[in-house]
Amino acid sequence: MGQEVIVRCHCGQLSEKAQLRDEIPVKGSLCHCNICRHVTGTLTFSGVALASPPAEAFISKLVRYPTSEKIDRYFCKTCGSHVCYYVVKEDRWSACPGAIDEVIGGSKGALEKYTEHEFVGDTVDGGLAWTLPDIPVYVAGTEGTPLTDLRKETRRWQESAQTTKEDKLEAQCHCGQVRLTVLRPDESASKWRGGICACRSCRLSCSQPLAVWAMDIPFAKVVWADVMVFDGSAHPSITRFQSSDHAHRDFCSKCGASVLYTSTTQPGQLDVAFGLLRAKDGALAKSFIEWDTGKIHHQEDAFDKELLKRVKDNLGALEQA
Repeated sequence: MGQEVIVRCHCGQLSEKAQLRDEIPVKGSLCHCNICRHVTGTLTFSGVALASPPAEAFISKLVRYPTSEKIDRYFCKTCGSHVCYYVVKEDRWSACPGAIDEVIGGSKGALEKYTEHEFVGDTVDGGLAWTLPDIPVYVAGTEGTPLTDLRKETRRWQESAQTTKEDKLEAQCHCGQVRLTVLRPDESASKWRGGICACRSCRLSCSQPLAVWAMDIPFAKVVWADVMVFDGSAHPSITRFQSSDHAHRDFCSKCGASVLYTSTTQPGQLDVAFGLLRAKDGALAKSFIEWDTGKIHHQEDAFDKELLKRVKDNLGALEQA
């Protein structure tokens, strides 16, 4: 039996003591599939199995969103935090690692020990698998054979996708209720900036240890699907949560996907949750995004510091991806 932890949403209205099924660091897969990216807003997904189901009183306060016949996901209706999910076939409950806000008695090191990347084929370009290169990479589920040359495969995937230069980048949450378009910068050769954040606020919002954002995009370069330019106000398709005195986070009210981050410290600009981007050249959207490989933002707040170090040491790989 594993340690007791506190599972918590961002707004703090939902907090539950739970016992992990296994000892920390918990072994598991890091998923890169389209569903996980589009339903969270970040680029990877993992879960930490619980020893028993969460209390019914806790579950009843969450929004249930079935992403398939296999998995039901649960998020807070106030702040959008995905806190747990249920695997139907295995009758297993798991906590989202980003929602684990405390290990009772203190952490014994890394929260998770990833043993493989799965469904990397969905990324087209390898996604964040480049930042953890020392574990096996699977195109789909782990029942197959791991890749021997990720670079060779991603080149083949991109050729098959027949990517061409586009003047706009579509973004959409998993359920499709939230759809927007990011236009290119005025200078045709320039790109928007992409980066990874480890702050507690982003971690709780996106349900994963590291959040990923397309950053500092002017309002005028973001257009909703109904052809309305973003003006800073909350769109009818989303729920807005004030995550701090100076910041708002917008998420889809139906599937809970993180969508936008805005702050009074950066007036007239916004960040788009990276997992919603639908770039034809791949999950990293490198035709539109210049990745910040020099740092991880707010790394001092990281909950899983071992994971942070491993990703940070390999950020440069994204430049050659």
